[in-house]
Amino acid sequence: LPYPSPLFNAEGQLTGAINMLIDVTDKKEREILIQKTEEKYRNIIAQASDAILIYSVDGTIYEFNKACYTMLGYTKEEYAKLRLTDILVDDIIVSQDNYAAILAGETKTLNRKLMMKDGSLLESEVTVKMLADDKMIAFAKDITERKKAEETIKKEKDLSDTIINSLPGVFYFYDENLEMIRWNKQFENVTGYTAAEIRFKNVLEFFQGQDKPYMQERSRKVFASGGGDAEASFTSKTGKKTPFYFTGLRIQYENRPCFLGIGIDIAERKDAERKVKAAVERYDILADATSDTIWDWDIVDNTMLYNDGISKMFGYDLSKVKNIVEWWNENLHSDDIKTVQDSLEDVFEKKKQRFQLTYRFRCADGSYKHIFDRAFAIFDNEGNPIRIIGAMQDITYQSEEEIRIAKAMIDAQEAERNLLGAELHDNINQILAGTLLTLGMAKSKEVNTTQRTGFISSAMGYITEAINETRKLSHSLAPASFEENSLKNLFETLLLTINLENLFTIRLDFDEIKETVIPENIQVNLYRILQEQSKNILKYAEASTIEIAFKIIDKAVMLRIYDNGKGFDTKAKKTGIGLSNIKKRAESLSGKFILNSAPGMGCEIIVEIPLDK
Repeated sequence: LPYPSPLFNAEGQLTGAINMLIDVTDKKEREILIQKTEEKYRNIIAQASDAILIYSVDGTIYEFNKACYTMLGYTKEEYAKLRLTDILVDDIIVSQDNYAAILAGETKTLNRKLMMKDGSLLESEVTVKMLADDKMIAFAKDITERKKAEETIKKEKDLSDTIINSLPGVFYFYDENLEMIRWNKQFENVTGYTAAEIRFKNVLEFFQGQDKPYMQERSRKVFASGGGDAEASFTSKTGKKTPFYFTGLRIQYENRPCFLGIGIDIAERKDAERKVKAAVERYDILADATSDTIWDWDIVDNTMLYNDGISKMFGYDLSKVKNIVEWWNENLHSDDIKTVQDSLEDVFEKKKQRFQLTYRFRCADGSYKHIFDRAFAIFDNEGNPIRIIGAMQDITYQSEEEIRIAKAMIDAQEAERNLLGAELHDNINQILAGTLLTLGMAKSKEVNTTQRTGFISSAMGYITEAINETRKLSHSLAPASFEENSLKNLFETLLLTINLENLFTIRLDFDEIKETVIPENIQVNLYRILQEQSKNILKYAEASTIEIAFKIIDKAVMLRIYDNGKGFDTKAKKTGIGLSNIKKRAESLSGKFILNSAPGMGCEIIVEIPLDK
């Protein structure tokens, strides 16, 4: 101790002093150590890159380091005058739970915005801890760049999500443990699971109902080999199975090996294959009843199969044919080869599933049959044709009938020309020649006035007859004109023309309509139908009564023509083309043609033409 303690006797006199010496070396060393430690602590705080400040709960700031005021743009003197509420946009203690945890000694790290001197906000990460003297120490770190990086990553992830969600199929990642990592919205839609339900789920759980050990082993092999493809069915949360074609590839994702899977829904293709199989089975049954020839062309292997129809229809024994595809090409008519090839190229290019062809095919006896071929094509996932199934129908009779009708129409046109020539030469020409002769006689000086008047009157009669005959010809040849005449007027004029000699009792029942609702092409064809049937009645019917009815029923026009003539057997083969022309006119307008007749019962034809086609 620096000062001694004095000693006194009973009389109060100083007799001596006591000086006690205590060794304080250890204390001094501790004080020096504490001082050095505090200096070192303050030096560390001062040099720290993170802002450090010590404050009380009421917001009084006691200590701060250089990073505190430089981070926010203040000077040291300005910062010393601030309170905690001046720099915090929101309180560090955001809830009672956080406050209680900090008071209990827990360390809390929170993201907070700090107010800079220029008024802008600084993104920071603040770590708060309670000190022993009821003060709090806060470490604030500038995380602006980190926030920008996180925002960039988020934007990139959003873009990535947008891309994978726009893919047509399912898209997913799983790791080496077969746990799901990432997927697109289509995956959720197909499986019916939410994102929370999918996360960390084993990928094999989406293939329930299938051979699980096989699927697990296959998944591991595919993962180990780096990729592969296969067909399998997704099983949704509700148990629905959807067939998919999967392609996979092992990649690095988030710095670890993962497997990327892409699945394309092939339910429609599978359904089409099932329909084809069912169709083939039905066709096998149908072929026995219709004698159609069913063929199946495997394009990949370039092989073709036929049913028994090939023998029944064409007379071939396929057991003696070595290369059926080449044999088929060789038996196509040479004029039809290019047409068939062009049609098939169009099918392959446009990925058509259903198409039809007409061509000629050679029989075993060397003759040709006209074939109507309906076919169904199957394509793989890359759009390449792999198989075509078709049915060949013999339409030789129909084709020859069309040729016969066309020839008959040409013959009829030629006959009509001959008839016109005969009418002009033998009838009108003779009438006009008689007129000239009569007028010549009237000019003779040898006839008297009475005779001359008679000759002139006869000549006028001849001219009138020639006019009437010419009118008949013009009405039969000239096209109907609807610009100045209504359909009803044209009907009446036509009927008047065929009944100049009053051979028939004619009744016309014509609905009062706005004829603008009936297209002109329909009006023309209705007029021609009445004209054609009138000719038939004049030539063959031997009738005394003709009834014509024209009505509009359920958005369709109906024309009925009836005569009470001798009629005919509708099942007997007919050589004329009048009724065939009427039927073709009706069918060309998507209409119906009905014929009712029997020997001695007259004849009735009904034509119905829709107005909405």
